[in-house]
Amino acid sequence: WHFGYRPTIIYPKRSQKPLFVNLAAQVGALGIPVLDAMPPGADEAHHMLLDCVFGFSFKPGSLRAPFDAILPAMAASTL
Repeated sequence: WHFGYRPTIIYPKRSQKPLFVNLAAQVGALGIPVLDAMPPGADEAHHMLLDCVFGFSFKPGSLRAPFDAILPAMAASTL
């Protein structure tokens, strides 16, 4: 539990930039699960979905893998 929450992070396309490698290491050290894809049953297992998909470098256009699978799952979520 962190600040009253039990988060799970979905991080499908990992960057090798030091900032993101270090953030992922920090999350791992905190014991927060980091997954490559949306897990089945996410609506039942979680109470909230925080969308941070595009970050700072999003350019509109057609979606590429792995986001082409994740975004429809997020849109279908009841969270």
